[in-house]
Amino acid sequence: MAIRNSTPQYYNNVQDWRRIYVGAVTNDIDERTLRKVIGKAFGRVTSIEVVRARSCAFVEFGYQEAFQRAIKQGFIYLNGVRAKIKMAHKPNKSKRFYNSGNDNVEG
Repeated sequence: MAIRNSTPQYYNNVQDWRRIYVGAVTNDIDERTLRKVIGKAFGRVTSIEVVRARSCAFVEFGYQEAFQRAIKQGFIYLNGVRAKIKMAHKPNKSKRFYNSGNDNVEG
């Protein structure tokens, strides 16, 4: 029986394997709490970026196994609220709107 790599083929590089998106991050959840809860549930967290304007966070794990556990579960409870977890994708810069109507602005 052949051993298969469990890493999906669509990942572009090692960093993509370790970063997740966490939804429903409310204002009462700080970075320390997020690190503690997610780390306990899945494994060592190396970085967290909380985006308050979008009520979400991006979490990077130290190990691919922790990332895979998080993706497999697909959610976590944060202060009693079920927060969705999914793979974080790099932003597509071509879809961002840089020019706010002023033709003299470079973007």
